[in-house]
Amino acid sequence: MKLLSCLSLTINLIVVSNAVDHPINPSTLAHTIQAGVLKNFISTNSSDSNESLAKLREAAISGLYNESSKDNSINFLTNLALTAQDSDAIMALADYFCEGEGTIERAIPLYNSAVRQNKTRAMFKLSKIYLMDSYKDINLAHNLLLLGTDLNDDVCRCALAQHYLDGTFSPSNPQKALNLFYQSATNNFDIGITQSAVLLNSTRIFAKPDPVHAYELVIKRVEIDNRARILAIYLQKSSAVQLYTNQHYLKLAEAYMVGKILPVRVNRAKYFLNLAYKHHQISEAEITYYSKLIHSEKSGQSWPKPTLLDKILNTLF
Repeated sequence: MKLLSCLSLTINLIVVSNAVDHPINPSTLAHTIQAGVLKNFISTNSSDSNESLAKLREAAISGLYNESSKDNSINFLTNLALTAQDSDAIMALADYFCEGEGTIERAIPLYNSAVRQNKTRAMFKLSKIYLMDSYKDINLAHNLLLLGTDLNDDVCRCALAQHYLDGTFSPSNPQKALNLFYQSATNNFDIGITQSAVLLNSTRIFAKPDPVHAYELVIKRVEIDNRARILAIYLQKSSAVQLYTNQHYLKLAEAYMVGKILPVRVNRAKYFLNLAYKHHQISEAEITYYSKLIHSEKSGQSWPKPTLLDKILNTLF
């Protein structure tokens, strides 16, 4: 909410009525529902009226892109926006003016009104507008994406991540970008998954790429995301990924500590050591022994196999 308060000081929120510079006179339109009639229609507040209103709204939105019904649709949706602050009507008008007519000046106040209703898609759309040369306001674009991210919208979050990667708002920060992409990946958002995988398999985050972590992300999405499928096929060529597909979890744990084929990542070493134990690849004594080798100061060293004495000692203590 702090972001929303800050943003409200920056954005000049204009009422929906100002969005249409020259509103069409309803009396000249044969099939237009007057604002007063519409208000009465809505005030009945019955389920039937809500359902009927939804159908009328849907028909009006479709009619925006038909020359013969465009004027009626604009007038109806404007009345609906004014009377009920209907966010669907507001967004439909904004999208039409922005993308259908190309009159961005008429779309901006509508998107602003939708932002006031916490509509994250409006935040994303406005951020794109404020990065255009004609309307450039980098701080405002940044704040809009921050607000959308704060409202847990993955489109805004991934857009923000990409801008952090590209250096739009500040010098490029790949780690900050990965953190945001990865958060969306945990929400099963496709762009977050594939972009996280791309960054993990590059040297922009770690000194060595991490194809295993990248593969773990994309392999779950290969059947529904073509980009994930392409990335998975490419990553399967990695010897480290082959260790993963063959379930050599102890070797992967060691690889994350040695740092030859994978980056040194202590948390990943612990993860695969526990996975090896869970899959009965090592005993309780062995996991105790290997756990003592997982320390950042011991990175870069190959793991000696436990002797019989080690196993006995780790069983006893």
